[in-house]
Amino acid sequence: MAIRLTAEELNDVPVASDASDVPVDGMDHHILGPDFTIQGEIIDVDKMDSPLQTMGMNLSEEEINDLTRDLPADVHGKVEMRTHMDGMKPFTGKKVHVSDLEKVLGSMGIELTAEELKKLQETLPMDAAGNVFQNAVLDGVKSTKGGKVKVNNLDTVLENLGIKLTQKEHEDVTENLPLTANGKVELSTLMDAVATVTGGEVNVSDIQSILEKMGIELTDKECSKLKKYLPVNAVGKVYQNRLMDGVKTLKGKKIDANDLLKVLGALGIELPEKELVRLRQTVPIDAAGKVYKNGLLDGVKSVKGGMVKANNLDNVLENLGIELTEKEREALAENLPLSANGKMELKKLMEAVETITD
Repeated sequence: MAIRLTAEELNDVPVASDASDVPVDGMDHHILGPDFTIQGEIIDVDKMDSPLQTMGMNLSEEEINDLTRDLPADVHGKVEMRTHMDGMKPFTGKKVHVSDLEKVLGSMGIELTAEELKKLQETLPMDAAGNVFQNAVLDGVKSTKGGKVKVNNLDTVLENLGIKLTQKEHEDVTENLPLTANGKVELSTLMDAVATVTGGEVNVSDIQSILEKMGIELTDKECSKLKKYLPVNAVGKVYQNRLMDGVKTLKGKKIDANDLLKVLGALGIELPEKELVRLRQTVPIDAAGKVYKNGLLDGVKSVKGGMVKANNLDNVLENLGIELTEKEREALAENLPLSANGKMELKKLMEAVETITD
C-alpha cells in the first residue's frame, strides 16, 4: 500500500502470532492494536493510486491529479494518511450498496430504466462487498446517455449532482429545456444545458495556462487576485464562464484598438502619435483587434511621453489603478512640475508616484 511508518509507530504495533490477529480498519487502513490507533501513516503522493486501489477506490487520472495537487505534502513528497483521507472526502462521499442504486437515485430525483441501471452497475468501481462511493455513482450518472429527471424536482437533482448554479444560470438552464408530457427531461439534455450555460469545469490551478491559450495574459498578481475571488468547488474546479466573468471584472471592458486615442483622452491622458504607435505594439490586442481596458492602462504606465491635466489628476490616478493616502496625495500635488497650460508629463507623474509610495 506504499504506507511507511516511523520507527516509533512501528514499535507500537503489537506482535501477533498470525497476520490475521492484527485487525485493519478497511476505510482508513489504520493498523489497530487493542488499545490504540496509529495516526501517522506516511504515503508517497506520487504513488497515491496504489493505496487507493487497495481500498477499492478507483479514481480517474484527472481526479488523482486534483487530489494530489492540493495535499499538503512535505519536501520529500509525502503526506500523512489521515490528511490523505480528509482530502478524499469530496471525491468519494458515503458508500452505497449496488443493490440499492435504484432507490438511492430515485430519492435524488433521478430515474433510470432497468437497462440503464444495469449498464451503470457494470461500469461502477465496486469493492468486494458490492459497495460503491456515492460520488462515483453520480459521476457515472452524469456521463450516462439515458435517465430522466422531473423538472419540478430540478433543484434537488442539481444539488445531488454537485452542480451549484446562480439564479441567472438556473434560469438560463431551465428556460428552453424540452419536457416530455409528464414533466420530465432527459438527463443528458439537462447536462448539455448546464455545460452550455456554465462552459464546463476547469481546474482553478490551470487557469493561467487556459487563459493564455485564449490570448489573455495575466500577471502573477492578477492571477492570485482572480483565484481569490473565483467561486471554486470542493475539488478545486470552477465553471469556465464564471472564470471569464472574473477576467472581465479584473481586466475591465474590451476596447477597440482603433479607439485608443479617444478612450485615453476621456480618461484625461494625452499621447503623441509616436507614443500611441508604440503603445499599440506593446498592449495585448486579440484577434478581433480589441484590448482589455486594464491591459491598456498597464501599458500606458510605461510610456515615455504623454501628458495629463493637473485638474484631472484624481480621475487619471483612479483610472490607472493607483490608490494613494491623503498624505501621499498632498505630497504628490506639492512636487509635480506643471507646464504653462496646467499639464504634467505622464512619465514624471509615474516617477513621482513611485517615489512617494516607495
